[in-house]
Amino acid sequence: KLFVPLLIVSLALALAFKMRFWNIGGEGQFMMGAFWAAFVAMKLGDSLPQPAVVLIMALCGALGGGLYGMFVAALKVKWGTNETLLTLMLNYVAIYFLQFFAETKGEWNFFLDPESARPKFAKFPEGAQMITIPIGPFRLNLSLVAALVLCALIFLYLNYTKRGYEIAVVGDSPSTARYAGMKVGRIVIRTIFLSAALIGLAGAFHVSSAGVMSASPTNDVGWTGVVVAWLAKLNTAGILVAALLITVLQFGCQT
Repeated sequence: KLFVPLLIVSLALALAFKMRFWNIGGEGQFMMGAFWAAFVAMKLGDSLPQPAVVLIMALCGALGGGLYGMFVAALKVKWGTNETLLTLMLNYVAIYFLQFFAETKGEWNFFLDPESARPKFAKFPEGAQMITIPIGPFRLNLSLVAALVLCALIFLYLNYTKRGYEIAVVGDSPSTARYAGMKVGRIVIRTIFLSAALIGLAGAFHVSSAGVMSASPTNDVGWTGVVVAWLAKLNTAGILVAALLITVLQFGCQT
């Protein structure tokens, strides 16, 4: 429950940090991704096949998180606002947004269990729960496979594509990037949308695997992801190892 979200969030934050965009909004972007994935789960969970519902949840979660982060990037490009402060503030907006749905009973609030006397999130329909693959006596959660594939794709994106090179140049010197003809504003917005979308995707994977929404679904991966990304020096392979070690340490402390 921790490794997959932590790995994806750490990879996503590394994208932003390589460009020297200090995205401290992982918690909020994760929550918004989880919220929109839960919205899809409650609305479509019984009406479509499981693979389709899980895919739509992932797409909506990524879009929800991406737009939440892109809003800050657009403000920075347009007016030079401080992204650290804004992303931090939006974390609290997301927290209170989720608390409103968690604590407000009403016929309109389809997130809650109607049979519970107190406000309580309802479980997702079976069709909205993450697909698992049986392997002997175990079941492999498909989100783990997706996270490892994303790790490889981000490595290739950063090291072997033009857009990955542009991120590095903008991070080193925006003035040099402009001199070279790069559209710095567009690169910033595109990269931060991708970073936040991956965090939102992690939120979607998490709630789909848990099978229920929560008022605090992040397990602090938005903060821990910052630590993991810097411990690994923003290196993709290093992030994979660091995320695994942090997960082992956390579970070791709990037992």
